Amino acid sequence: MSDEHKKMISEISSVLKKLDLESLAFIREQAGVLLYNMEVRERNKENRELSQQNESLIHNSPEKDQAIYFEQLKNGKFFNLCIGKEHIFMDYKEIKALLKIASAAENPSQGALRLYNWFKRERKDVLIDAHIGSASHRALLSIYRELLDTFD
Repeated sequence: MSDEHKKMISEISSVLKKLDLESLAFIREQAGVLLYNMEVRERNKENRELSQQNESLIHNSPEKDQAIYFEQLKNGKFFNLCIGKEHIFMDYKEIKALLKIASAAENPSQGALRLYNWFKRERKDVLIDAHIGSASHRALLSIYRELLDTFD
């Protein structure tokens, strides 16, 4: 806390001691409003930053559909998830987890959403490398279908 901040608190405290109960209640209410507004401004700032990041991902993503497929490596325990020119290394446990997610989905949209959430939690690099900025990105539907076609 800065010296200026401490000085301001001290000045406000000395004024508060002179106020009646009704005035103090009003000040408390106004302080709550100020705090709420400050939190909203902070959240809005964070949302703007996230929107700018998403816009960047959208603008940097290729316009046309990309070829998406799984490539099994020689030893059989490792795979590449190929999305366009990106080859993203994955192990058998990850593929198994993704297949379980895809198989449990009631429809492709739900499958894409669940895959997005898994990638966001476990392998954010996949979302970044493949320029996938949201759960509605068409590449997720392709990954969903490819999982079921290749491994199911």
